[in-house]
Amino acid sequence: LVARGARGEVLRSGGHGQLDAGLSSEHCSGSRQSEQPRSRRKSSSSSRRRYRSAAEPAMALSMPLERAEGGEQRYLKLSPKHPESNTAGMDIFVKFSAFIKNRRREANEALEKDLLKTLQKLDKYLNSPLPDEIDENSIEGIKFSTRKFLDGNEMTLANCNLLPKLHIVKVVAKKYHNFDIPKEMTGIWKYLTNAYSRDEFLNTCPSDKEVEIAYSDAKRPTK
Repeated sequence: LVARGARGEVLRSGGHGQLDAGLSSEHCSGSRQSEQPRSRRKSSSSSRRRYRSAAEPAMALSMPLERAEGGEQRYLKLSPKHPESNTAGMDIFVKFSAFIKNRRREANEALEKDLLKTLQKLDKYLNSPLPDEIDENSIEGIKFSTRKFLDGNEMTLANCNLLPKLHIVKVVAKKYHNFDIPKEMTGIWKYLTNAYSRDEFLNTCPSDKEVEIAYSDAKRPTK
């Protein structure tokens, strides 16, 4: 995963999902990017190309700054508040891969149902109110969540992981298997619509055509 700070600096996700700032001492002292060694600039450019690849879904996330007491600036936390948001939709890409790689016609229906089940599970999570959306003093219970993303109204690392994969599922399954995410799954469609309105997703999301080319071998089973 790749996340970006408000000034464009790269923040890398570690093996356990923790972020470490990819800043050199020169950067921290305010020197320009052009003064960095050429090899470092080349590596940074390579990283940007990598997370834009349709075959390696990921996205960059602009991180707003908050100002602590005393005027010190610090980055907002990107980890979700609710642990369930980290695992929501985690099986979708696995089921999708099995579905599009299948070459046995008799297995196609079962694999499509497996994919639908994982999508339904995500849709249910997105439509279910989070604990902080529920007012215990309210007489009327909240039936549907009004949040924009997995864990609330702001992007987190969980979205960086899931959204690019969900976009690929939508594009590839439709192109090569005539499979649409059902319109009845309002939680997923609202989630995607909100994501497409954010610059950090649009600027790192590959075009539909690029995705289709990357998955051009995902054809319908013929046997």
